[in-house]
Amino acid sequence: MLDDEITEKQCTLCKKVKPVAEFISAFTSGYANRCAECRERGQRAHKKYIKKDVETWNAWQAKYVKRRKGEKPKPGHRICQRCLGELPNEQFPIGTQGKRMRLCIKCRAYYAAHTAKWRKKHPEKARVLTERAKEKHRERRRKCLEHYGKQCACCGVEHTEFLAIDHVNGKGGIHRAEMHAGSIYGWLIRNNFPEGFRTLCFNCNWSFGCYGYCPHQSPQAASVA
Repeated sequence: MLDDEITEKQCTLCKKVKPVAEFISAFTSGYANRCAECRERGQRAHKKYIKKDVETWNAWQAKYVKRRKGEKPKPGHRICQRCLGELPNEQFPIGTQGKRMRLCIKCRAYYAAHTAKWRKKHPEKARVLTERAKEKHRERRRKCLEHYGKQCACCGVEHTEFLAIDHVNGKGGIHRAEMHAGSIYGWLIRNNFPEGFRTLCFNCNWSFGCYGYCPHQSPQAASVA
């Protein structure tokens, strides 16, 4: 919804304060971040770049059309989500969940270099984005602990900093692999806090995962170990 009280806005590119009439309306934020003049200049530069490297553009478009048609890659190959190249599986690193990533090695290196360059050029913005991501993670974690309990189900520890979500029936590694990406907290919220999970402290959670029991509940087993 547009704010009728706003009469002027600063362009994020040219940094000039202009009337809102020079900014196109945007559904999410009210007005676009760039003024009409800067947007038009950017579009002209983009078209000039496309004409300069038309062969590369046509090749990329052909790959995009092939992907949209649903054509599957050859056996032992995958399609990179960025360059759309059909490459051998070895060109895609294996992630922490045991599955190959969606971007090839070359594209991942490009994004890593681009991100590092941007963070070095804009350290304050990078710090703000990092803090924002941490705050979102803490908020998701807080919601999950409020639902499953704010104390360890084994030893009763209530310090929030020590608590985590545990799979009651184990097999947490398999579940994380099925999630592909993202944290367990976001998955629990999206699935309306399903059953089969509980709150444990990190010590009890580690003991259950490594030994299948916790010394708090099985002193005999702890003494044997």
